[in-house]
Amino acid sequence: MEVNSSDLDVGLGMAPDFIGNGRGMEFAQTVLKHATELARMQGLSHLRCAIHSWNKVSQLMAGRAGFDFSGSVINDQGEFVVMRKKIA
Repeated sequence: MEVNSSDLDVGLGMAPDFIGNGRGMEFAQTVLKHATELARMQGLSHLRCAIHSWNKVSQLMAGRAGFDFSGSVINDQGEFVVMRKKIA
C-alpha cells in the first residue's frame, strides 16, 4: 500500500453489544460525515480505511458507504484490504 498524502485515514469500531442490530450504516455515516469535514478542512481529497481481510461484513459496509478497493497490505497484525473513497 502506498502512502498518499491526499488521504485521511478513518476507522470504525463498535462495541460488541451494538454489532448486529442494524445500525452499523447509521454509525458509519455519522463518522464519515465528520471525517469528510476534517478532510476538506485539510485540503484532502480521499478517505481511506484498512479492514482485516477476514472481516467481510465491514468490507461490504464500506463498499455500500462508497469506498472502493484500493489494494491490500500484510503486516505483523495480519492482512488488510485497503479501500478509498473520493470526497465531493
